[in-house]
Amino acid sequence: MMTKSKTYLALLIAGLLIFGVTACSDDSDSSNDSDSGVEQDATDAPDGEGTGELDPLPESWSFESEYSLRFTKFALDDTAPLHNLNTLLDKNIKNQDDKYPIVVLLNLRNIDEGAGSLDLRGGAGLKADLECLPSLGDNCDYTWDPDDSGEYTIGSEFDGTTGEMKAGLAALDFIVTFESGEDVLKSAIPISDLTLTGALRPTADESGVEIQNGVLVGYITEEAAAVAEIQLSAGATPLLLSELLKSTPKTDDLDGDGTNDAWLLTGTFIAVEASIVE
Repeated sequence: MMTKSKTYLALLIAGLLIFGVTACSDDSDSSNDSDSGVEQDATDAPDGEGTGELDPLPESWSFESEYSLRFTKFALDDTAPLHNLNTLLDKNIKNQDDKYPIVVLLNLRNIDEGAGSLDLRGGAGLKADLECLPSLGDNCDYTWDPDDSGEYTIGSEFDGTTGEMKAGLAALDFIVTFESGEDVLKSAIPISDLTLTGALRPTADESGVEIQNGVLVGYITEEAAAVAEIQLSAGATPLLLSELLKSTPKTDDLDGDGTNDAWLLTGTFIAVEASIVE
């Protein structure tokens, strides 16, 4: 199978639209989620909105030095560009039976409760075994996408008494991969100047951890939008992202020249532990 790596520098949701329209498994009945590998929202209270109050940590709880996690939910805020695609986004993150679902991975290492710090890596991933089917009881491993930068943010903020964390990332690449005929097509969707916040908390049975109240803030730059090509379906003529965003006012001046040059992107997320293999 030939792999074409395309430089579709695009907005996260636009890439998800590509995936949602063309992915081979999307012809299944989405109403039958429990039978199609679509994950249930076991950790959705309070719906990942970033406003839930934190319970005290169990007295016997102590954090390990490293955890790997995967986004199980991401939703754009109502004020974010193209937030109306949240349903499609949600479906393609949850349906891990697909060969190429949306996979966003996090690795937290060097967790130091005393120093109040940790190192964070975030980026796109793939199923290590494309045929792994969670709906049949498979425990899927994941791997970093080969196009991911592999960079860590060193010394990110961490409160060992609550699990709250905050990290700035220069970029977080959402790399969308989908099948089109005999080809595997990839779209790299970088979001720049990010801040990730959330609370690393033990699960209800204390068998592991999850990130609750996750919030992502980043930017879609005018420069990226000017060269981004969005292919809405297989064989369709690509569209520039700048055309799709031309009626949406830019909100921020990232280069400090007095003119807004970026769109603010905000959203909430939930992440649970996942096995990441090299």
